[in-house]
Amino acid sequence: MTVGLKTARYVKALFAVAEARGERAAICAELTQLAGQLCDTPELEAALLSPRLERSSKRRLLEAAGLSSASPLLVDFVGLCLDHGRPEVIVEAPEEFLRLDREARGVLVATVQTVAGMSPELRTSVQARLEESTGKSIELKEETNPELLGGLRLLIGSRMYDGSLKRRLDDLTAHLQSTRVH
Repeated sequence: MTVGLKTARYVKALFAVAEARGERAAICAELTQLAGQLCDTPELEAALLSPRLERSSKRRLLEAAGLSSASPLLVDFVGLCLDHGRPEVIVEAPEEFLRLDREARGVLVATVQTVAGMSPELRTSVQARLEESTGKSIELKEETNPELLGGLRLLIGSRMYDGSLKRRLDDLTAHLQSTRVH
């Protein structure tokens, strides 16, 4: 999911306040729990984003989903978002807060795509090489992509490193098509 500019601003402010109060880890855990509830209950997310539902009803839905037991900072943040007509910020906040938290801890997320899952040895090797080359801790996420045919594709932030067989074959095809035969 891509996070909107308004969400980034709201969450950056939440992150700064949580950091100043020493509540960053607690807010991170609570937002992760909220993200899980939104993922498990698509109806809750749909109701939250619905322009037909009033703010008070949205607030009651979130309280029933567990917001009432959340920290006062998160309750205030959600209330602020609802009061300003920004329910999408609540939906997008967990992802953005986790990104800011990783950034503050010096952790990069790298997604590795392979045709089949990686062996534990390969996973350890890839992670060690990435940490060595970036100088940061790496959190590896694995995805399978049968279209690659072989090799792997690595995504770190907005950068992609493609060592797949499919890319090599595509490059060879493009080269052969551009070559004139006499």
